[in-house]
Amino acid sequence: VKRDAKKSGRSGKDGGKDQFEESQPKALSEDEEEEKPKKRKKSNSSTSSSSSSLSDSSDNKKSKSKKEKKKKEKSKKEKSKKAKDSKKGGRKQTEQMSMETSTHKQFSGSPSEVALLRYAAHLVDLKFMRSQYETIFEIPFNSLRKWHLVIAKLPDEGKKGKASFIVMMKGAVEKLIEMCSTYALNGEEEEIDDEFRSDCDEMNYHFGSEGRRVIGFVYKKFEARADTKFTQEEENYPLEDLCFLGMAAIMDPPRDDTAKAIKACKAAGIKVFMVTGDHPITASAIARQIGLIGKADEVKHSHRKIQMNVTEEEDNDSAIVHGETLLDLNDEQWDELLSKRDIVFARTTPELKLLIVEQCQKRGEIVAATGDGVNDAPAL
Repeated sequence: VKRDAKKSGRSGKDGGKDQFEESQPKALSEDEEEEKPKKRKKSNSSTSSSSSSLSDSSDNKKSKSKKEKKKKEKSKKEKSKKAKDSKKGGRKQTEQMSMETSTHKQFSGSPSEVALLRYAAHLVDLKFMRSQYETIFEIPFNSLRKWHLVIAKLPDEGKKGKASFIVMMKGAVEKLIEMCSTYALNGEEEEIDDEFRSDCDEMNYHFGSEGRRVIGFVYKKFEARADTKFTQEEENYPLEDLCFLGMAAIMDPPRDDTAKAIKACKAAGIKVFMVTGDHPITASAIARQIGLIGKADEVKHSHRKIQMNVTEEEDNDSAIVHGETLLDLNDEQWDELLSKRDIVFARTTPELKLLIVEQCQKRGEIVAATGDGVNDAPAL
């Protein structure tokens, strides 16, 4: 959901379509066609046919010009009204932009990064954008921080002896929103209040419940000495009073054979656990898509409590657990949790993934682990 969508312009196909239609010559309406013979009758009978034709053409142009002028004025008023309405209740006027990016092969790397780059390539000139921002400092994403930070030097000069910089971050929405005091709307910054936070939580939940990975974006421009050396230890860069730009929802669908493989494991008496860094809402949605857990009437998630979810099948109960709770569990609670047939562990770190394996082995279980990233290395 891009809250500053109006500033960035129309998106994709819609924007191109609007511009194309506005440039086309407009056919005369039925009213205008009827006016033509009437105006000819009113012209002086002694006037030659050529001057009559010119007069008629002139009248039509004037009539058409008046109607187009009225139409433009009406359009202008409507745009002005929309701008005022969005400023008053901008929180509710979120604009969604979506695009299929899987057909473009010019990027490679992390699936989430590639999806964002492909999307951005449809909206801006990536080469030009990068030329405007000289990256001078970076903190990579990790599962503990749950955000990625970049500081770039801006082309415009700051005050004497100083330079202009911009800090840009992306990551978990719930982490980034806590660092922000304003949000972007129609080219301006509005103060964040409880209603806006609630709106963000609602949209985060909405996209997460559809199995999408949700990524938030924030930034802040600031000035510092031109020779400043930014370091992670000193944190000599802004990490508060940032501006929230919006969020992106990325769909990375499971492989077609995943559900079949899980079903085969269950039939063989193997317990299947899903261990992920994703938000609990996203994790539970994906778990349902692949048949790991059933369709429950209601699932509640908590950062502090384990929520057991008894599905429609009485003999197939499952649990959805936020990683933050695992370090607080005693042996009895671990026994209760691991007795569940299917478990989804969300918002886990590499250390927590290792802890899950160790707790299973401690109870005499034979454990097989799969993974494709550095975060999975300790557990593997």
